[in-house]
Amino acid sequence: MPVSPAAAVREVREETGLSVRLVPGPRAPMPSGFPHPGVCPPWWVVEFRARADNHTQDRHVHVDHVYLALADEPAASGPAHEVRWFTAAEAASEPGIAEDSRPQAKELFMVVAGLPG
Repeated sequence: MPVSPAAAVREVREETGLSVRLVPGPRAPMPSGFPHPGVCPPWWVVEFRARADNHTQDRHVHVDHVYLALADEPAASGPAHEVRWFTAAEAASEPGIAEDSRPQAKELFMVVAGLPG
């Protein structure tokens, strides 16, 4: 996902057609008297080596900002890519889900289960 929270929400809308709101990730508290508002922090920032892809023909490093988002409606409207919902069990075993995404999904399912409402 993109770095800024606003860009993350916009990217989800563009790629899936879903309207979402971000759930703030863990962060240190803002200092008392700090004059600027904080932004919704990602849950994780990860760096990994990537193969050539449709953006560049060279091996490169990705830095991903991983956000947790809740969809306002369960159905996408006009997604650019296929969108599918997974249960926690499916996310743990479904073919095609990257192995490095499985522990993140497991953790986030537990977070969502603890959210009010």
